[in-house]
Amino acid sequence: MIKKLILLGFGLTLLIGLPLAIFVLQNQSQTTTSSGAAPVTKFTFEGPTSVTNGQNFDENISVDPAGQNQVSFVKFTFTYDSSKLDKQATPITIDTTKYTVLDQPDISCAGNICTVTRTISVGSNQNAIIKTKTPIATIHFVAKSTTDANGTQLAFVAGQNQALSTGSADQAAENVFQTGVPATIVINDATTNGTGTDITPTESPTPTGTSTGTTGGSSGGSSGESAGSLSVSCTSFTADKTSGNPPLVVTFTTVGSSTTDSISQIDFNYGDGSTDIVASGSGIGTGDINNQISHTYSGNGAFHAYAVLTTAGGATSDSTTCTQTITVGAVAQVSASPTGLPPTGPGETFVLIGIAGAVLTAVGLVVIAGL
Repeated sequence: MIKKLILLGFGLTLLIGLPLAIFVLQNQSQTTTSSGAAPVTKFTFEGPTSVTNGQNFDENISVDPAGQNQVSFVKFTFTYDSSKLDKQATPITIDTTKYTVLDQPDISCAGNICTVTRTISVGSNQNAIIKTKTPIATIHFVAKSTTDANGTQLAFVAGQNQALSTGSADQAAENVFQTGVPATIVINDATTNGTGTDITPTESPTPTGTSTGTTGGSSGGSSGESAGSLSVSCTSFTADKTSGNPPLVVTFTTVGSSTTDSISQIDFNYGDGSTDIVASGSGIGTGDINNQISHTYSGNGAFHAYAVLTTAGGATSDSTTCTQTITVGAVAQVSASPTGLPPTGPGETFVLIGIAGAVLTAVGLVVIAGL
């Protein structure tokens, strides 16, 4: 009888303890995996924050893996206002002794808003893997027109940037990009800085809509079309849906006004490489517009759509004011959060072993009870 009780106690211990131990091990494995893969890489602009109208200057794009990721592949996409900044003859330079360039510079413009995309990899050069904050590309600009104290912005496009890591805790195709930090550049009139080196002084600031920085801007000033006298605002940019599966048809509604000029066009950038220009109807030619336009998203991704209004005198609305992010299909790969990463531990194997152990233990107990 005593032997039966001892064997019964031993069997109960196995029945309860074995599955519990396996459950704890499984949870520890999953916790370690999910916490180890951390998308913390940031893209930043490094360059002057104040320049003179007509001045050539450079902005470096740096990748900062925060000491946790080991970046081997980078795709960056950012926008700039072409009424304030112009690209130089060679717009982008990349150190090809360290990085393999996977594409030519893709620069597309919708109205005054231009989007720049570039993709690079370390290729077989393992010494070039980015482990600390490192500049990877240099953008060459020319200051084209003066700004107010708010300046003009270089901004990374949401959902269009990617960084892949070779870190042991990171998945092979996991996007470890976390965020892009914008840069604001104030462009001053050459005469106010006391430097006439890059541009001939004029009687008034260069009109906002002027396409060159040559002398002769005073004719725009006499008609009341200087940068300070023209303004236009995009007051609302809404979408009838912001997520869904492809093909996803989204209708955008844009509302804006100008108290100093008539609005001549609306420029749309849908974030997926497609653009539209509306130059008639919807109040075009007046000081108030209310436009509806539809676009179909065919592929998966998170797309940053925005609208820019332009007046007859050349004033433009802020490209960061009227924006929408449209999420199409499954975009877990470009998520900035590690939540939902697939477990890389044994997982189901532990569970199956636990179940098998429990069944064998139960069978053993039945045998013992029959003795």
